[in-house]
Order: sequence, then structure tokens, then C-alpha cells
Amino acid sequence: MNVTKQRLPLAAAVVALLAITAWAAGGLLTLQNTSGAFDFGRQDVGSIGAAQQTNFSNSGSGPLTITSVGMSGINPGDFRIASDACTGATLNPGTACTIAVQFAPTAVGDRSGRLTLGDDASGSPHMVPLKGTGVDPAAPKRTLGPIDVRDGFPLWYADEKGLRLQLCLDANGLCLSPVPDPTQPPSVTDTAVNFPQETFWWAAQSDITSASGGKIQLVLALEAAFTTANPTVGEQISFGRIRVRLEKVKPGQTYRITHPYGVDTVVADGDGRARFTEDLGALTAPADFSLTLRSRIGPFLTWDPAVAPAPPAGYIADPAVPHQVVGSPFGTNFFRVEGPDVGGSGINLVETNLFTVQGKLF
Repeated sequence: MNVTKQRLPLAAAVVALLAITAWAAGGLLTLQNTSGAFDFGRQDVGSIGAAQQTNFSNSGSGPLTITSVGMSGINPGDFRIASDACTGATLNPGTACTIAVQFAPTAVGDRSGRLTLGDDASGSPHMVPLKGTGVDPAAPKRTLGPIDVRDGFPLWYADEKGLRLQLCLDANGLCLSPVPDPTQPPSVTDTAVNFPQETFWWAAQSDITSASGGKIQLVLALEAAFTTANPTVGEQISFGRIRVRLEKVKPGQTYRITHPYGVDTVVADGDGRARFTEDLGALTAPADFSLTLRSRIGPFLTWDPAVAPAPPAGYIADPAVPHQVVGSPFGTNFFRVEGPDVGGSGINLVETNLFTVQGKLF
């Protein structure tokens, strides 16, 4: 479950210029930001979140005029402009104006929109994606614990149901990544490092083998890792992961994946392999570990209590035992893949409700 960790060159890290139009005769509207979208994370329905601000600049060779700023997309009413210094502005080359946007969800679930700018540069109107998740204000909130100074990670993460899980580091077969030396406490300090390269507050995996021998795999995790190859003080990060791997499927075909945390699609490459990975959270150091609460991981899947055996004391599961689970916010406590010949021998749908799960109670 390794995450690819790369550092941007210094200049790109300071200001990443995303060109949102092709070069025009004169002006070129660009967004000065390290991301090409606004992600507002989780916000209570009926409340207004903090404003996110960005600068729009002219990176072209001539002036451009912004004539309008508004909202469009699927849920335009869930986003609002907190401040606008761009409408009516004429930007000379190298100058910029500022817009701030807020998220005010009107319904529970994923919400999306577009910040739309009308201007006289080529490709107008220009649109910047907006997204967020509306949360029931009466429901329990995802939270995280204080930082354990022995290893630099949160003591626990808690899901919407209040289930608190700590990093699973035991060398008893119930944790996927135990500490290298089980006789010593976990640590990431200047004087002692006794910690794996990656470990998990929670993890789950589901596997299917097609009739042609192809591997069909779903990996879900709330993971602790580092931006460096080895555990390093100050380089701790965390994220929620959703990963799908398909093998021996039809090249160029699209496959639909339904899993406990939603629905995704992947397209197979020329070798009949399809890959999808989503890592959302605190991916840069020093980390703001609260960003990981924005991932799709949650509530945590646990063993179905109506199906024997019961989990070991102190844990939510035994990762060596495939088991039925509960916890999907959509009621999709299964892994299903649909698409041309995905199961081999003309089978266009494969599905399982068995998962291997890891989690240690805090």
C-alpha cells in the first residue's frame, strides 16, 4: 500500500500556475494555486464554511477584462462568493485579482459546482471545479486524537459512529505492520526509530480471481506513512486510500466498481490492466492530520456481528480471516465490478461480500 511521495521543485511549490485557457491573442487567464480546484471537505448542512481565496492572474502578453463571476454546475446554490475583486477588472500582463468562495451545503452528501468567469480571453467562460460534502449536523463527527510525541502521529481517528481506532503496531498477527522490534515501544525520535515505513489505523481488502486467472482487488485504508523512504522525524503524513486493481480485462474498456464507499470507474490500458488510486488527506509535511478526515474512508467497516466468529478482544477483526462486514454509509457492504468479460469466460459481473479487515480499538 505504498504511496508515491515526491517533492515539487521549489519554484513550483511556491506558485503553481494552472493555465485554464489556451494561449490567446493578448491575455491568458491563469489560476495561482497549488490545486486546480476548491475542495471544502465536510461541512454541516445549513452552515457556511470558511472562505477559500485564490488569485486569478494574466499570464499573457496583452490585457484581459473579466466581465462576470458566478456559479454553475450541478449544485451551484451550495457555493457562494464571499468576495470578488475580479468582476469588471482589466488585468494587464503580470497583474492579478482575488476571489474568495464559501461552501454552504443544502443537502447531505457530495456536492459540486463551478466558479465561472466570463472574460475576453480565448476559451471564455472559464470554470474552476468546486466540491464538498454536506454532513448531517445532528450526526456524530469524524475526529482525531492528540499527537503522540513518541511517533508524531494522532493517537486515534474516530469515525462518524464514534469508533476510535489507534495505530495497529502489535506483533501478534492482528496488525498488518507491526513495529520492527516488538520488545521496544513505537518511536520516531532523533534518538530512537522503531516504526514501520507505513502502518494503519484501519485497513480492509477484498479479492476476486477471474476465470482467466486475473486478479481483481480492492484496497481500503486509513494509513500512516512518511514523505521519506524511511521513518523520519517531521515527515509524518496520513491519508485515506481507495485503490482498485484489475488484471486480464478487455483493453480500452470501462469498468464500474461499486464498493462500501461509493462508485468509481476505470478504463483498462492496452495490456488489459486497470488501476485506480485515490489518496486524500495530509499528504505533505509538516502534516495537518485533520485533512485526512475529508477522505471517503468512514464509517470504518467492521465484522458483521451477526456472522461468526466474533473479533478478537480489543480488535475489530482478524486480518487473516475473510469475513462479511457492516458499516458502508451506502449499504454497499460488498465489492462489485461490472464490465466486458471482467470475470473471464464471458462473465460481465463479479462480486464478493468478504473482506479482510484490520483495526485496534483505542
